[in-house]
Amino acid sequence: MTNPLERVTNARKIEILYRHGTIAVAGMLILSIIAAAFVYYFIWPEGEPADILLIWLVMFFLVSLMRLYGFTLYKVNKNNHEQSTYWLYAFICGIILSGSLWGIFFLYLVGFVETEHTNFILFFMVGLVSAAVATYATSLLAYFVTALTVVGPVIVYFILQNDEITNYMGYMLIIYLFYLIIIARRLNKTLEEFLAHEFNVSRLEREKQYAAMLNRELEEEILKRIDTEGKLKEEINKAEALADKLVMISSKDGLTGINNRRRFDEYLENEWNRSARTKTSLSLILCDIDFYKAYNDTYGHLAGDDTLKKVAGVLEHYARRAGDMAARYGGEEFVVILPDTDSDKAVHLAEQIRTGIEDLRIQHKSSEAGNYLTVSLGVATVIPSREQKPNTLINLADEALYQAKNTGRNKVIVHGG
Repeated sequence: MTNPLERVTNARKIEILYRHGTIAVAGMLILSIIAAAFVYYFIWPEGEPADILLIWLVMFFLVSLMRLYGFTLYKVNKNNHEQSTYWLYAFICGIILSGSLWGIFFLYLVGFVETEHTNFILFFMVGLVSAAVATYATSLLAYFVTALTVVGPVIVYFILQNDEITNYMGYMLIIYLFYLIIIARRLNKTLEEFLAHEFNVSRLEREKQYAAMLNRELEEEILKRIDTEGKLKEEINKAEALADKLVMISSKDGLTGINNRRRFDEYLENEWNRSARTKTSLSLILCDIDFYKAYNDTYGHLAGDDTLKKVAGVLEHYARRAGDMAARYGGEEFVVILPDTDSDKAVHLAEQIRTGIEDLRIQHKSSEAGNYLTVSLGVATVIPSREQKPNTLINLADEALYQAKNTGRNKVIVHGG
């Protein structure tokens, strides 16, 4: 069963897909008319009836109308997140029909056109697939089906020819197709990160407004059609710049305002590598609120959230040296990274944090460790090496924390101490 964040994210991605799809279908319909007219006036054999060409154009027109009607139905039902998967498959069915018509169009034309005209048609269809990256990147499946139905027949045709150069062109098309899929995946990943962040910061109004602004910018960038490979590279650079902005915002925990788990993982890996190069100590404090579930059950989740903010404030107050970093590790657990810090100094700082939280005098009548809210802390210090991983330090601190919780709580235990 999907969680609320995943359901909302998937629904938003499909909403964007349909929004872009309306423009894409209208554009493809115009392109089909232009392509048919070009073929008739410049490529079609003189004196040959154009019945096949007209039938193809009518079929494409009918498929386009059917897809646009489907978009109208989606607008009426888009708020039902449970049907998101149904609407995605409906969208893909429309892509299969449209894309197959383009593939059939190519296979029919190459039977009688000259080589230079074949290359022009090839360039046109590859351009369609390249431009589709921005339109369908919100669904990798939708983009893959688009590329396969449009360019797939072209690749098969080129590979099956007896000409070696033509075969090489088919293989190069396969490589180019993989390249476009990688680009679509990066755009899709950027959008997923943004949508998840937008969901998590809903309780922080100012950040929510800023995220919404970035979301509009990102959608505007995705909506821009890419006509050539040079333009595609330019659009990707812009999308990556927006992704960097999103990463800056998404480094903060939506509730407490301090660094989140993702930012902690990145920072720990960087400090681990730096300490491994300089052969200096790296310490870590893992902090867990004592009997936090009982606190929530007794005082309610709003009081629990307020307590998390106060505890985060204490950690941030004491982790104020340049290089120190406090973060929310998950749930009621927090963590402090202390570069260039030996075990004694780390234990001293952990004790300051413990007493600082105790001095908050937050009533906790359900605690078995006292009348007030307390924390247990595990401390570990290592000199990192490249043979080890950052998780080594986390595991050591976690073992110390486990010992602190099982020997009475409201105390600091150092690993190996």
